[in-house]
Amino acid sequence: MPPERDQSTNPTGRQKSCARCVKSKRRCDLTQPSCLRCTRQHFTCSYPSRPAFNAIPVAEDNSPMPDSSIDNVASPFDMSLIQGHRNTSVQSRQDTCLLDLDVNAGLESIGILHDLRNTSPMPENQQTIIRSIRVPQAGECRWELTPSSYARISYAIDRMKQAPATMVLENQTPWSHPLLYEDCMPRVLQEAHATCALYLARNETNSAFFARHVIDRVKELTSSPPPTAPLDILARAHALILYQAINAFSGDLQLNAHVCPTFPHLEESIYALYASLQSSETPPSPTLISLYPATTARQAWRAFILRESSQRTLLILCQFMILLHLLQGRSYCFDHACVTSKITTSAHLWNAGSTIEFASAWNEKRHFLVADLDFSEVLEGAGPEDIDVFGRMILVTILGRDDMLGWFAERGGVF
Repeated sequence: MPPERDQSTNPTGRQKSCARCVKSKRRCDLTQPSCLRCTRQHFTCSYPSRPAFNAIPVAEDNSPMPDSSIDNVASPFDMSLIQGHRNTSVQSRQDTCLLDLDVNAGLESIGILHDLRNTSPMPENQQTIIRSIRVPQAGECRWELTPSSYARISYAIDRMKQAPATMVLENQTPWSHPLLYEDCMPRVLQEAHATCALYLARNETNSAFFARHVIDRVKELTSSPPPTAPLDILARAHALILYQAINAFSGDLQLNAHVCPTFPHLEESIYALYASLQSSETPPSPTLISLYPATTARQAWRAFILRESSQRTLLILCQFMILLHLLQGRSYCFDHACVTSKITTSAHLWNAGSTIEFASAWNEKRHFLVADLDFSEVLEGAGPEDIDVFGRMILVTILGRDDMLGWFAERGGVF
């Protein structure tokens, strides 16, 4: 507990959280004058008034605080954090606290991350779209995830881990449609696709070779000029996500060491993809799609595949960055509406296997356009069959696994 609010100033022995954390039922770190959660969200942090009494003086601790800079972390991916366990042998109580997950903060309502939107006008150069990585300084509180917090992000992490396999075996990920690259797969994604195939064949004999291969492919990708065509921008983002998933979750320490150096390139992809979506004109969605002639339905389907894959990828890039930082016990926040990418919640549309199946689902099934990540309409009107894997990734992070299990069970579905 911070010295300013220890039990000598609290005769009841209870920790007094700030008003914001009490209201949202979040764990408060009790930092004065503003707790970490309120600081990240730019909230006014107010604590309950303290009763007047003679406090017992607290001896001042002048011992040096441990250096919690990124360079002193033995591995850029601390596996003890992934399991949600405390590792007091590595980090002292002075720089470690338990974090009851508040994914990038702002989960005050179903509209997850609402408070992350920057309501000020967008600068012309668009360069403030993403805040730089925030690494705790010496003496600043770090955190570890509580088991309940890890449960909320474990589903998304599991899908991230499986992305290289599903890309090879099914030509898709929850954020990349299986027919997205049917006509043309850019070379950067061809290389990533081949790397994923090698990843599935990795063993003790070839693991060193594979690690060198991944490192070389990432260097080659990140040193190439940034693309300008929408499909190429999207392919580059998909390749980076696949490489980063391998770096983070392969269990190879050599690859783990390349997690943090890849962050700036993921940030660049977020900005490029956001700018691409902003500059492209979104055609009005038809009320009904004609089944004959099939040309109209085919055009609508192709447009949906590209638009929805782009919007999902932008959101998953943001979520991936947040999760990776949380697992390392660090804060990462976005200052702009990148995280409020519009997505369509409809497993029927996303999983359609043909033009006619897509058009029929569009005409006959209810689908939900989620803006600003407000899933309230989905939770009120959708059924279990409407929620695909991507929707589950986001909703479990918002509500928690138990609530989603209950939501599915209440509607006769199985999560």
